[in-house]
Amino acid sequence: MKHSNLLFIIFLVFIVASCGSTEKVITDAGAVYEVRGNHFYSNGEEVTETLTDDEKDTIMSQLDERLDAEKEALKQKKALEEVVKEAEKTKEEAIEKQEAIERALERKEKARQTFFKAKEKLQSAKEAYERAYKKGKLSPNDEEEWAKKIESLEEDLESAQRELNKQ
Repeated sequence: MKHSNLLFIIFLVFIVASCGSTEKVITDAGAVYEVRGNHFYSNGEEVTETLTDDEKDTIMSQLDERLDAEKEALKQKKALEEVVKEAEKTKEEAIEKQEAIERALERKEKARQTFFKAKEKLQSAKEAYERAYKKGKLSPNDEEEWAKKIESLEEDLESAQRELNKQ
């Protein structure tokens, strides 16, 4: 962007400098004239006195048209640069939003996986407890440990459920 601004400034300086000095005009007939103020030159020689007023007017009007076209082109270039700048800003904002959505989806998926993993652990622990209980292999201390373990797993499941709902 800095490079294009520098080029623009150089171009502007060139135009300003050339406005006060000389301008070349090619007529419809193909003759090349150099205009310096109110003097006309062809092939380096002054031809102001040999040109008719109509020819001078034609040359000046062509010069004015070209200068006006250059000004208009410069305006359009500036407008295009602004449009491009706005488009780049909009694109960056869209990319940021997309990345935020992707991060949110990743967090939601992670919370979902954590929830199912906690649910599976709780279910597995309950089934192991039921098997041991049915076989009669649990002492009162074992039952207390299993109760603590299942309670801890239930708390983990509730925590995972809250995290999932929060996403």
